[in-house]
Amino acid sequence: MKKALLLGATGLIGSQLLKQLLQDDNYEEVVVFVRRNLTHSHPKLRQIQLEDFHQMSQYQNEFGVNDVFCCLGTTIKKAKTQERFKEVDFIFPLLAAKLAKEQGAERYLLVSSMGADEHSRFFYNQVKGELEKAIQNLGLRSFLIFRPSLLLGERAEFRFGEKLSAWISQPLSFLFTGSFLKYRPIQGAKVAEIMHRMAQTFLPGTQIFENDQMHRLR
Repeated sequence: MKKALLLGATGLIGSQLLKQLLQDDNYEEVVVFVRRNLTHSHPKLRQIQLEDFHQMSQYQNEFGVNDVFCCLGTTIKKAKTQERFKEVDFIFPLLAAKLAKEQGAERYLLVSSMGADEHSRFFYNQVKGELEKAIQNLGLRSFLIFRPSLLLGERAEFRFGEKLSAWISQPLSFLFTGSFLKYRPIQGAKVAEIMHRMAQTFLPGTQIFENDQMHRLR
């Protein structure tokens, strides 16, 4: 029987991943860190409410699980400042990875982004790339990175830019083939399913799943 810890359980990918983990008989317990308690309950679900994710260090023993899934992420618009964006998309995921390393977690699975590159001219992609490198330098037993393109699915929060892009791109999905497959929008539920599936194998070191690779997985 396995145990999992999930960060970002209310997001598009995280909410789908939580459902899948709770339905999986391989997991006896799923711990989630949340700012507000989830409305639903489950015998295997244990919620830890935090005022601030810096408080994760106070619960370091919770990271001694098989799988740590990190689906944390925000937008510049919601964060309002680059500093706050970097806190959510860099500082918190890196802190979680450090705690996972210290407590001997078997896997750390991270939702990153297509185009993640520490040398990118775009702040968003640069932060994602810096995070990947920082976590990789920790030397985790198994570090799995998932780089989706535009995410499709119903979020709890409304993101106008994401909705507009999805509305435009979905009718043209037949164009995203061959070398353009890496740009095709992907369902958040599919990313969650692939993360869940990859957590059932042991892939040592750092492994990266690009958007086109995830589309090809069945």
